[in-house]
Amino acid sequence: MGRKNNPISKEQTLFVLEHTGIYSEEISLFFDINNFYFALIPGLEIKKSLGISRGKDDKVDATKIALYGYRLRDEIKPYKLPSKNIHQLKRLLTLRERLVKQNAGYKATLKEQKRIYTRKENQLLIETQEKMIKYFTKQIKNIEAEMNVIIKANEQLKNNVN
Repeated sequence: MGRKNNPISKEQTLFVLEHTGIYSEEISLFFDINNFYFALIPGLEIKKSLGISRGKDDKVDATKIALYGYRLRDEIKPYKLPSKNIHQLKRLLTLRERLVKQNAGYKATLKEQKRIYTRKENQLLIETQEKMIKYFTKQIKNIEAEMNVIIKANEQLKNNVN
């Protein structure tokens, strides 16, 4: 960011970003490392605050985000990235939740199919799903084990969990 062309200091500047999950991680990390004040705001919050509007493209969205930031500039609190451990735990937890949902889907489908179909005539159908359930269950346990390693290695996290 060119300092000589910008009369406003970075301490007086608040960057307002729409929270886009994984897509806003890199810019958030850049802002955090360089000590810029920034806020990550959910898109729905921005949309609700500005009421009904027409048109949707990057330029319109950028204008809406800027307007949101300007209107709420005194209320917006600068965002602070979570610690590396917390960030890693969140990613693992998100993956775990996704696997648990998929596993539950296979279990529900398999239960219904076993109730209706004979195993003999649908062996591949049933066995494949049983293998998927075992695989997902194993991966969920692996993720939980990794989460426990992260927690046990960090005294504050370990105390929080206890």
